[in-house]
Amino acid sequence: MVTLCVAKRTRSVQNGMRRGAPHDSYDYGSRAPAW
Repeated sequence: MVTLCVAKRTRSVQNGMRRGAPHDSYDYGSRAPAW
């Protein structure tokens, strides 16, 4: 489960960087409220 979260977060970070978002936590949390 942790690995999956990390993988998703990595993808989110990459997408955020492309979009220019400093933190992807907002988008990630909105999609999967696991925290």
